[in-house]
Amino acid sequence: MATVNFYLDTRRAKANNKYPIKLRIQHESKLLLSTGFNSTIEAWDGSCYNKKEPNYKYKNAALRNIFVAVEN
Repeated sequence: MATVNFYLDTRRAKANNKYPIKLRIQHESKLLLSTGFNSTIEAWDGSCYNKKEPNYKYKNAALRNIFVAVEN
């Protein structure tokens, strides 16, 4: 059974000092898919944005939609 979760890719920061949020899909190997969202380390809780991020509710809802689409 495959597992799906979000991953803050801290290997390299973008020009705005934010890191890309990727979707990690693991089954027999690991696959990282870009979500198009970025975050700082302080504004990311591991699976969603926290209150330090502007418009965090909207962004969390958009990330949940991506997550549900991948799971289906």
